[in-house]
Amino acid sequence: MTTPVVRKRPRDVWTASILLCFYGLLGVLLGLLVIGLLADGDDIPGFLTALFYANVVLAAAEIAAGAFVFIGREWGRRLAVGVCVLNGLGGIASLGAGVVLQALVAILVNLAIVVTLHKPEVKQWCRPG
Repeated sequence: MTTPVVRKRPRDVWTASILLCFYGLLGVLLGLLVIGLLADGDDIPGFLTALFYANVVLAAAEIAAGAFVFIGREWGRRLAVGVCVLNGLGGIASLGAGVVLQALVAILVNLAIVVTLHKPEVKQWCRPG
């Protein structure tokens, strides 16, 4: 009978998972706060409220991706990369809206997470099987 090999979780997996969960939780909380504030206004366009709901769903997906990267699921890593790319594109759009500091931070953080998720040890941790 063979004993299963226990692999040590790489530091970059910890880093990516914590960042994904932290920023995802922050996105959910801030999105729900803004939705609550928008609920008080009568002249708020429906598409704007829908955009914030979509942001909350994306942030929740970021939390899920962080959790599944932590336990070593390849699809979680791919989901995390997709969410980070969308967040980075949102940061680029924010640059066009004039929110420079927030946009630059969003772009740099999401780029750093994508780079971390593509490191060989993270890919090895999340490989199927």
